[in-house]
Amino acid sequence: MNKNRKQPTSGDGGNTLKKTVGKKHKTIFWIFFDIVGGIFILYLIIGAIHKKHSLDKNRVRSKAIVDDFFSIRYTDFFGYHFWVGGKEYQGSGWYYPESDTLSMGDTVIIYYDSTNPDNNKLEREYTW
Repeated sequence: MNKNRKQPTSGDGGNTLKKTVGKKHKTIFWIFFDIVGGIFILYLIIGAIHKKHSLDKNRVRSKAIVDDFFSIRYTDFFGYHFWVGGKEYQGSGWYYPESDTLSMGDTVIIYYDSTNPDNNKLEREYTW
């Protein structure tokens, strides 16, 4: 037995050091997770701003035909399609069953981005 060696005085057998190292790893993990999450949210926000700006800049008014009604988590939507340059594009919008009188085949007014018609919105949902 080595008499120069200090024995743990807390009686925990060195577990305090293990707990401290474990807490540091968890803290580093959560900091990393927060940074990555923040970058992802920033990416989504910048993408949405860019999409809105492009639609504002290249906006074309057109007609679309209602072709679908569906729900996602108790929220109602309807789908529509329209053509640009002989190619069909699709979009969707909020459906309000209490007040909307839309039916399959009805025509709705939309705005689409002339540089990317996949970027489109209903006229009533488009904010200037």
